[in-house]
Amino acid sequence: MKTISEQLGTIIGLGIDLNHFFSVNVSSSTVTLIGNHSDEVQAYLITNGFKVYEYLYSDNPDWIELIKDGCRVALSK
Repeated sequence: MKTISEQLGTIIGLGIDLNHFFSVNVSSSTVTLIGNHSDEVQAYLITNGFKVYEYLYSDNPDWIELIKDGCRVALSK
């Protein structure tokens, strides 16, 4: 568990553009970003080290998940 301040530091440390997302959730256990899928956003995240991680939405082709350093991104297709 991290403090909220530490989790905000995680977001800053990732150096990603938050304008790609319509929801940002920060808790002591995780950072979750939710946005609309586009090939450009997905490529942007992968270029920045995010890995496709099919956990919650593995059976739903309308969503893609990516993860890096405790930050989870969900993109709606």
